[in-house]
Amino acid sequence: MTMESKITISVIVPIYGVENYIRRFAESLLGQSYQHVQFVFVNDGTKDESFNILKNTIEHEYSYLKDRVVLVDKENEGCPISRRVGLSYATGDYVMHADSDDWYEPGAFEVIAAVAESTDADIIYFDFYRGDRRKYEKAYSVENKKEFIRDIYNHRACGAHWNKCMKRSLYLENRLYYPKTSCAEDMCLISQLLGCAESIVHIDKPLYHYCRDNPQAVTKRSPKFRRFRAVDKFLNMYEFQCESGENESDVSVIYDDIMMKAGWSAILYGFDFFKTRQYLADKIRRIKVRKDRDVPILAQYLTKIYAYFACSAK
Repeated sequence: MTMESKITISVIVPIYGVENYIRRFAESLLGQSYQHVQFVFVNDGTKDESFNILKNTIEHEYSYLKDRVVLVDKENEGCPISRRVGLSYATGDYVMHADSDDWYEPGAFEVIAAVAESTDADIIYFDFYRGDRRKYEKAYSVENKKEFIRDIYNHRACGAHWNKCMKRSLYLENRLYYPKTSCAEDMCLISQLLGCAESIVHIDKPLYHYCRDNPQAVTKRSPKFRRFRAVDKFLNMYEFQCESGENESDVSVIYDDIMMKAGWSAILYGFDFFKTRQYLADKIRRIKVRKDRDVPILAQYLTKIYAYFACSAK
């Protein structure tokens, strides 16, 4: 890669229920100074004026960008599927995903592209703002990416798509499990992409603003609903990886964490994971209790006891 070359970046943005936020987001993205960006907006069948506001903003304020804008209309299927549809339209060297109720810092893409140009990294990630507070991300590298994956799963690192820029080839050249519903779908896919990455770079600058005010966000759903969907996704990913013969992949570092959280969630919320996943009780019985899991120590012991009797009852 020569210094004269220009890194191209595709930004994929699902649109649903964000009419109060979309103009702010669009202006922060379309107003970026970096010129080699493709904008892929996917209308996920929104019922409000979000997509119309976006199209009017492009038409009246950013019409000169039309050759770099892709507008996709589709029925409502949820954010994960919209992102995957958007990915099929992406042409950039790198891919980024954004939430349309958030916004970017000015000059963010200049910074990201410069790092991509100088490092050729598979995955680039950066700090961000949550509300008025800057969130500092730990600097991981490919040498400790297993720690990165575990920290994401156990909520010690950000597992969101929106603070990461990834080579499009990671999606094209690897067999990945794509979640179909929201709640932890970012963490699930990011874990796999990190497992495939051969180079990881951290940018010590906050380049993105994560908005917590949208009442329609999935994070506003009940904890029980979100926990079920999240645990179910990671169990599906585990099964997908096993069927693909990826038991020894870097993602396998979280398999024990997945089992323990699934078992504890089944006890805490009454989910039927022990019935629907016949392997779960036996797996949990074999897992060592660890203090660095998202599940508390006492809960881990209780889960192992429950799993012992669940196995005995068969």
